[in-house]
Amino acid sequence: MKKRNIAIIIVVIILVIGGLVFVKLHGADLQVSELMKINTTLEMNEAQQALFSELEGNLKNDPSDYSSLFKLARLKQDMLDFDGAAELYNKLLETKPGDTLVMNNLGSIYYDSKQYDKAEELQLQIIAKTPKWIGAYKELMMIYRYQLKDKAPTLEDKLLYGYNNFAEYKLDFTSMLSVYYDEIMNDPMKAKPYYEELAELLPEDAQVQARLIEIKNIK
Repeated sequence: MKKRNIAIIIVVIILVIGGLVFVKLHGADLQVSELMKINTTLEMNEAQQALFSELEGNLKNDPSDYSSLFKLARLKQDMLDFDGAAELYNKLLETKPGDTLVMNNLGSIYYDSKQYDKAEELQLQIIAKTPKWIGAYKELMMIYRYQLKDKAPTLEDKLLYGYNNFAEYKLDFTSMLSVYYDEIMNDPMKAKPYYEELAELLPEDAQVQARLIEIKNIK
């Protein structure tokens, strides 16, 4: 009788362990299946389909694979599933709060989905953390030029700081300052010295040369 009870207990333990393993494995599959959903009306091209399959395999092996999660978020972003991509990017920032690439991509999503204040906030965070990240300045230029126009004056000091401190990006900051003063702040006289410098850096740029001549003729 005792042997029979022991056998029953052993069978129950085996079934419980087996059930736990089953739930764990299939629960992970379900989690990955939900993760891989892309809410879009677009169709993937061949390269995107190949990447999707690769990422699905990687995440089934390791659902916390940071690189694969980042690539999946970028794929969702490219497929215009902004909500799905943003959710993933925010999860990645919980793991690595200072990941500039993640912040940059998330900022682009906020801009594309017309959440301009959030887009601005992220680009400002990037500049505070990585002052040489030239893309953040360009994103802010676009935000202030077309959307949050009343905040445009706040960009001046940042552009001047970059111009004076990052010689390797002199061309970028010179170009941005010329446009900033000329087209955003409507102050062509302040833009003039930067156009003059830009004309020397880009002697074959007809647009720069033409605009400089126009400014010089302003009375």
